[in-house]
Amino acid sequence: MVTSDGHYLNHEDQEAHEILLCVGTGAYLSDEKRMSLKDFELHLTTPEDIISRWQTTNPQAIANTKAIADRCDVEIKLGDILIPKFPTPNGESEKEYLDHLVYSGMAARYAGMKLEDAKKLPNDQLRAKLSEAQLERLDMEFGVLDNMGYNGYFLIVQDFINWGKSQGIIFGPGVAQQLALSSPML
Repeated sequence: MVTSDGHYLNHEDQEAHEILLCVGTGAYLSDEKRMSLKDFELHLTTPEDIISRWQTTNPQAIANTKAIADRCDVEIKLGDILIPKFPTPNGESEKEYLDHLVYSGMAARYAGMKLEDAKKLPNDQLRAKLSEAQLERLDMEFGVLDNMGYNGYFLIVQDFINWGKSQGIIFGPGVAQQLALSSPML
């Protein structure tokens, strides 16, 4: 089977890829001894490019690749939002888990509770510790997220942000930080 090693979309993106390698390895672009992939063609190639490159030396590999491709039958729905399911503890739904994280965080932030203690309480007891204005805002934001199907998305984002923070990575506020429900989770 013939394939290509695609690290970036177009050949013109090679310099940007080299810069990203420098960022990832802590090297300077001017350092001649740094890790570099500039001598490789790592952009996505067209089927025509692959055929012209391999047809003479390995026509059987081209034929095998085509035979495999012809057996593939995949339909990708475009326009749908595909968000992976977030694995929640204790079989809770994403909404239930998100609600509990937010209510716990809000109780810790605004009701003077320790987060560990807040996480042990059920949502109705946590809600009782919040003001009417806070609850109205949270209910509105929860409704929007739930209607749009974004509960899992928020859980995924909070998971990688919390992991990053545990690794010493600094995060800026981001646009979602304006939501009342996002800041207590992070």
